[in-house]
Amino acid sequence: MEILITGGEKMSRCENEISYFTGEMPNYTERLVRCGTTDPYGKLAICQDCENNPQIMRSINDRLSNNRADNEWLRSAGWGEM
Repeated sequence: MEILITGGEKMSRCENEISYFTGEMPNYTERLVRCGTTDPYGKLAICQDCENNPQIMRSINDRLSNNRADNEWLRSAGWGEM
C-alpha cells in the first residue's frame, strides 16, 4: 500500500511495530501496534524510523492539523466531530 506525503510524493506504508505495555503490575501485557495506527492510549503510534524522518513527520503533522481544522469548523457549525 502506498501513502501520499506532502508535495504529492508517494512512499510505501511503514510496517514497523511499536511495543506498548498495558495493564497493572505485575500483569503487564505487551501490545504490538503497527506504525501509523492508534496506540492503546488513543494516540498516534509512530516508530523511531518515521519519527527521525523530517519529511514523514511534516506529512503527519500536516494531516493532523487538517483534521483539527476540519473538526473545529464542524463544531462551530454545530455538527460535532466526525
